[in-house]
Amino acid sequence: MLSRFEDCFISEQLGCSKPDPEFFSACFKRIRPDGSGPVSPAETAIVGDSATSDMAGGQAFGMRTCQFLRGKSAFPGADFASDRLAEIADYLLNKPEKGTMIHA
Repeated sequence: MLSRFEDCFISEQLGCSKPDPEFFSACFKRIRPDGSGPVSPAETAIVGDSATSDMAGGQAFGMRTCQFLRGKSAFPGADFASDRLAEIADYLLNKPEKGTMIHA
């Protein structure tokens, strides 16, 4: 799935961790589509399995949220949730508007 993304952000490399807003700020400072300027959180999605670090942190920063369930319950308010990575990839590739679909 990593081949579909331009960048991947790792807490240890950034010096801060999710759900700290500083983590998300550091990520957005690195994102520059076509060198034209920053991307807004609403134009992005976070994929993760943690309800607190990934879903709540991303949602608080204004990002779309895609939860990889791994047998857990879906985070309330997640834009998309599935226990199948292929479904998450399909969701991201189809780029639905924020809040349009949840699958558990």
